[in-house]
Amino acid sequence: MRHLVCLLPLLVACREGTEASATQSTFVPIPTSSLDAASCHGAGLAPAAVPTPVPLATLNIGPSSQLAAEAGTQLLFATGGDGAVVQIDMSSGTPVETTIVSPGTLDALLANPLIGIATPAVLSGLCVLDAAHLAVVERTSNTILLINRLIPDTVAILAGFPNEQPGFADGPAALARFSFGATSSCVPTGDGALLVTDPGNHALRRVELASGGFVVTVAGLGTPVHNDGNISEAGFDTPSGIAIACTGELLVVESGASGNGGHRLRELRVGSTGFFGALGSVSTLAGDGVESTIGGAMASLAAPTGLLSTLDDAVFWMDASTGLLRRYSFLTELTDCPGFVDCAAATMAGGPFAGVDASLALDEVSGSLYVLDPSAATLFSL
Repeated sequence: MRHLVCLLPLLVACREGTEASATQSTFVPIPTSSLDAASCHGAGLAPAAVPTPVPLATLNIGPSSQLAAEAGTQLLFATGGDGAVVQIDMSSGTPVETTIVSPGTLDALLANPLIGIATPAVLSGLCVLDAAHLAVVERTSNTILLINRLIPDTVAILAGFPNEQPGFADGPAALARFSFGATSSCVPTGDGALLVTDPGNHALRRVELASGGFVVTVAGLGTPVHNDGNISEAGFDTPSGIAIACTGELLVVESGASGNGGHRLRELRVGSTGFFGALGSVSTLAGDGVESTIGGAMASLAAPTGLLSTLDDAVFWMDASTGLLRRYSFLTELTDCPGFVDCAAATMAGGPFAGVDASLALDEVSGSLYVLDPSAATLFSL
């Protein structure tokens, strides 16, 4: 636990702690990307209890559609239910949509005889890699795609051996195997890597962009189980959302579809690789495995999805089962339901979102928080 007596100027030192264990002492902060708004951007968010629908003309919102934002701009990016990828410019107050990947483009790519996947593409999580590229999870082929956001319909496979049958293997980009059958999300690091949730393998994976897309497993045992402690032995249950805290910890929420764990917000203090494998530790910040929206110090989470970290040491996500926005504060170590007096009042009022597979994006220029709710087929602002 972090000590609440630490003074604000000493917050970083306080959060790193003074644990003497080998796993804690190896903590190496993960640098955040300056362009991805899911990690350590924006501050003082005060989301409203009642969301405002954002009218869209181009985006075909599907059951797996996800949302991302570019930090320092008012650009949103979203995946469509028809295999399209769309940019949404909110700088004028009215959404201006630009198609980056047209419907059918990915189907043609995957149906290429060298790949041979005729089933239509199903896109999930996406994130901003750099000023010219997006990374997108493609669920049908269990791959991660590289999208050129400046040249329409320019797509390549970034990592993963294309196969409709899921797998679990590390190694070179073209041979690595994933299991993207459920909601997945990604976040780039500031040192040339991509972190992605692999829900079917109950694992967190790292794609080394600087070394041609080599894939390694950060944590996860391949089966749904809840274990805290040493990172090499930690278990997860259907990790869905991922972000990087301002102080370099890796944050993950688990939707817990199998019932062996999940419904938690977890923190990974990743270290270097030692003689006996990965070093570092995993701890639970909020959630007790019970699927419920309960706030306070003894909080419960309800199939959390989507995740973003802010400059004022807060973390936001969506409770999919109850359709409520949630927040955890590192300063107070408490979980609440923004926009409501407390989570009990929020639950009684009813979640404003349908929730399933919902994702969040931050427009730090305007201070708006956006929610893409596939179940309601609507983009909302808060």
